[in-house]
Amino acid sequence: MLSNFLNSVRNVLMIATACKCSALCSTLKKRGVIEKEVLFNVPMPAHREKILTDIIGRSKHDLSSKEVLELSHLTHGFTGQDLKRLCNEAEEFAWERRNITSSVVPSLNFMDFKESLKHIKPISVAEFNFEIPDVKWADIGGMHDVKNAVTEMIDWPLHLAEQFKHFKIVPCRGILMYGPPGCSKTMIAKALASEGHLNFIPIKGPQIFNKYVGKSEKCVSELFKKARSAAPCVIFFDEIDSISSVRGSTSGNSNVADRVLIQLLIEIDGIDVLQGVSIIAATNRPDIIDPSLLRRFDQLYVPLPDDATRKEILDAKLKKMPLSSDVDLSYLIKATENYSGAEIVELCREAGMSLLKEDITSSTSLVTMKHFHEALTHVLPKT
Repeated sequence: MLSNFLNSVRNVLMIATACKCSALCSTLKKRGVIEKEVLFNVPMPAHREKILTDIIGRSKHDLSSKEVLELSHLTHGFTGQDLKRLCNEAEEFAWERRNITSSVVPSLNFMDFKESLKHIKPISVAEFNFEIPDVKWADIGGMHDVKNAVTEMIDWPLHLAEQFKHFKIVPCRGILMYGPPGCSKTMIAKALASEGHLNFIPIKGPQIFNKYVGKSEKCVSELFKKARSAAPCVIFFDEIDSISSVRGSTSGNSNVADRVLIQLLIEIDGIDVLQGVSIIAATNRPDIIDPSLLRRFDQLYVPLPDDATRKEILDAKLKKMPLSSDVDLSYLIKATENYSGAEIVELCREAGMSLLKEDITSSTSLVTMKHFHEALTHVLPKT
């Protein structure tokens, strides 16, 4: 009907808007109804700074120009509408800070916006569980070599793009972290994004697979489009072996996994990391991942924690527990050889539970070495 109408009149120009061009009826393009497409990307930091300055300037605030600039770098992937929502949320936090006996609303401050960022996500990547991780390097005991390697391989190319171009350094497009389960692979990826102020899109297999032909591949394509719009961004594929097993190894007539893998390879080959998108993948089973995908990743082994790392993990957990003086840290370090970080954390939890079972009413009891011995009989290394 629209096509027939436009063909029947003169001097009429149609302008249309859409969130996704891919969702438009293909007939509109085939019949020449839509002849030109103009892509509006999300604002870059400098543009976001201007938008924030304008919106914040309409309210009573105490933010300095330096703080507004920092906000513009913390709002990757935010559109003008997202920034407006962020400011509205910040005003809610300011309202909550008011004196209960006064109707005067305090001025907006930087912390109001920092708190708001925990709740407001960019609409453009909402369907892919976009998040800003609240994990720091200090939350991960030890693993210093792994932390440094991940930073150099992913963070440096994104933040030092000009230097990489100048010295003709070709950065990796992504890394595959592999190793035993429970060794903080996911936390490492989150900490990298958090410390580097990178947007973070975590993906698991079930989020991509769709029984309808073509839907899963389209989902992969949309994922990378969203990541580019939210750059600098890290796409994190957790348990990537679930979507990238050796081709032909999956059962079923649809071979959805094979098609998803092919689309994933196409997207990876099209990545220019200097444009702000990197991939981190994690697996416990690198042996079942398709070789064509392995060739595209730099591989990084994440081992079980050594003595020094186990000490850091135990130190961090034990200082939060009411301990008896007989708890022997050196013994626990040796006793947890071959334990993963997650298993050490579980051991400390089990020791606390052992005390609780003894005396559920006491608030003055201490965790003793006996409780750790009991925990060691229940929490055993799986590797």
